[in-house]
Amino acid sequence: EAEMAEGDMATLKVTFTRTNLSDSESAGPVHAPFFPVVKHEEWWLLVYDKRGRRMIAADLVLGTGRVCKSSVNFIVPRPGDFEWSVIAMCDSYAGLDVTLDVHFRGKK
Repeated sequence: EAEMAEGDMATLKVTFTRTNLSDSESAGPVHAPFFPVVKHEEWWLLVYDKRGRRMIAADLVLGTGRVCKSSVNFIVPRPGDFEWSVIAMCDSYAGLDVTLDVHFRGKK
């Protein structure tokens, strides 16, 4: 949304794309020989406020397809500029985590 004001409900939309898969493929189970059941990768999506040094939201993203989508809802806490980090953390593989900065302005 172009103009968000303090107290507004906002939505952050995130799309994960597995570039190693074609459109018709899906990811199989992870390599976890000591895990007692079949395990598929899961992604934690964390939204972190750098200025306030606090977690804003968290979402668990499930799915084995090439593209997975998530929407995180939050309340715009105050007017002014925001610099938040969106962190995607894989629960099954080390080294796949991704951090992106998100900038937006809350109106009064």
